Amino acid sequence: MHVLIYDDRPMAAEGPKRLLEQQSGYVVTVAEDHDDPVSTTSKVDPDIILLNVGLRIGEGLRLIHALREALATIPILVLSSHPEAILAERIVRAGANGYLMLNEAPDRLTEALHQAGSGGTYLSRAMRQSILQKIRDPTLAGQHQGLDGLSDRELEVFQLIGRGYNTQEVATTLHLSAKTIATHRAHIKKKLDLTNNTVLINVAARQILADKAE
Repeated sequence: MHVLIYDDRPMAAEGPKRLLEQQSGYVVTVAEDHDDPVSTTSKVDPDIILLNVGLRIGEGLRLIHALREALATIPILVLSSHPEAILAERIVRAGANGYLMLNEAPDRLTEALHQAGSGGTYLSRAMRQSILQKIRDPTLAGQHQGLDGLSDRELEVFQLIGRGYNTQEVATTLHLSAKTIATHRAHIKKKLDLTNNTVLINVAARQILADKAE
């Protein structure tokens, strides 16, 4: 299996690269050109893409959309530290073939690669159960129902606020203006029915803590 790893932090890509190279049956390439991912993927011609979605959730989702539109048949498996309850379903809707938390056991990575690479969809048992419950009962008020109404960019901003970033730090991280971030904050407050910025910060921080405890 030829695995192409996309990660904008070269050191972070070394972990899964070493893990897979220690086992037989894998050829691993780390993408160096993130400006033209479709062209890079076409040249490498991998069996599967392993994409690490970091703090910039929106960028990862846009990359999935671009790859899926141009290269519909190449499976994509997403690795991320973001809680699967918040991001996994959104990732699959964007066109990925699976979602794996970075803190999972190493053997889960190979399991996920083979399941996604063979045309299936890899999600944890808990996440599959959650999605099935939503299908069986569309009125079910899930824990993250309110967050599902946020756009990809708004979710990105919400997550950074929960990690303690102020408006300027969020703007710097996402390469946007502080004015744009302030607009996103206003939209988030409206969608989540939050009265002010202090409440927003507290809710976002509690959400991060709750997800870490799961």
